Amino acid sequence: MGKVDVFLLFLFALFRGSRGAYTTLKDVQNVFSNIVQAKDHRHRPVLNQSKPLIVRINLELVSLVDVDEVHQTMSTNVLLTLTWQDEFRTWKPVDYGGLTSVSPDPLDVWRPRLFVSNTIAERDMFKDDYAPLTVFFNGTTVWQPGGILHTSCPMRLARYPFDKHSCRFAFTTGESQEEIQFKTDHQNISLDFYEPNGEWDLSPASIDLSVEKRGREGLPSLSFNFQLQRKVSYAILCILMPVIVISSLPALVFVTPVESGERVTFSITVFLSLTFSTEQMSGNFPKNSESLPLLVIYLACLLMYSSLAVCVNLIVLLKQNKIEGDDKPSVDCAEGNDSSEDFDRTRTFVSISDKYDLLFSSAQEREERHCDARPKIGQGHHPKFRPAQKTCSRFGTALKNQTERAGCDGGLPSSSDSKRPSYFRMASVLKHMNQKDLILFVLFAGIWLVLAVVFLILQIGDYAK
Repeated sequence: MGKVDVFLLFLFALFRGSRGAYTTLKDVQNVFSNIVQAKDHRHRPVLNQSKPLIVRINLELVSLVDVDEVHQTMSTNVLLTLTWQDEFRTWKPVDYGGLTSVSPDPLDVWRPRLFVSNTIAERDMFKDDYAPLTVFFNGTTVWQPGGILHTSCPMRLARYPFDKHSCRFAFTTGESQEEIQFKTDHQNISLDFYEPNGEWDLSPASIDLSVEKRGREGLPSLSFNFQLQRKVSYAILCILMPVIVISSLPALVFVTPVESGERVTFSITVFLSLTFSTEQMSGNFPKNSESLPLLVIYLACLLMYSSLAVCVNLIVLLKQNKIEGDDKPSVDCAEGNDSSEDFDRTRTFVSISDKYDLLFSSAQEREERHCDARPKIGQGHHPKFRPAQKTCSRFGTALKNQTERAGCDGGLPSSSDSKRPSYFRMASVLKHMNQKDLILFVLFAGIWLVLAVVFLILQIGDYAK
């Protein structure tokens, strides 16, 4: 009997009522005592015991509770509908006050022994199940057990987080194929009442009927297959993007000025960040080597790439310190003085003048007002008397003398540089970069780009298929 026939029986019971207009308690008791409980529930309900009993199974997937990638297991909430024809328990409704169906205790009626083949919990999970069971007057019996199935699901995480997995529910019974045969009314799992999962997309694949050979007997088996596909939005934003961004930082070490003294600290910090990311993600993967995730291989390559950047940076700094130690101080061409000392004094003076700029500016303004207040030529003085021209601003004179003693500008930035746009200042930084640092920056940036592109092509290419 198909699902449509069962539905029509339920409609018939709904409109007629499982108990007719004149159904009494005595009628119900007579059905239980004379029909339902009169037969032994241990016997298959077929008159010809040499014929197999047809049991129809349909599976309704309610929700996906949990998927454990590390242990390769999953927990699902399912509802089964088993239908078979009970030839022992039939009656005429007119003889029992119009009673068309009863719901006896499931333990009082024969039920198929159903086992979950790929379970990681109790195999015979429906043996004491008190799920609803209905027996109709024509012998049609409907049993609807359900619960949380804990099953195994082999997962290949090579394309994590763009991974797909094929899982199944495998059912079998304790009776041989000559006693019971499984059939289904659908081609795949029903998802009419399925609640979507926030991490996985589920799509039914197929239902396979087979016979398991155990010794000389063949046991009927039924497999409900489906596919799990990971939703990648969370993984892209919280896993891939941080790793790719952090891995791009080792190349920027060679843009950092050597004089800052932060190159080694910067490169080691990036290396430790990648190490921490690798440690965090290793707990999400099974500890086997059969399907090593590409993300783990990519992280291993990034760790080697970052450690190489640290080593190259140390070599560059060692050579730079050796060159600076071998250099002799240069001689000023004008006065024969050590220009490096004058440059240090000039730099110190300029830094002091920057800190106290407001103080000197106010002093200079007072001196200028004092100079303007002095009597000029023709104002109470003899025409032949001409006072000597003197600079009223002691601040300007001191800065001028200090700069002249240096003999060179020493590469000091001019005041007009601060007024230029940011891209001009960036260009000036690149202009004064060492040629070796520029080459290393381009080289390591190219290595990072190649690693990122190859990883994304391998991941997304398989996901698109």
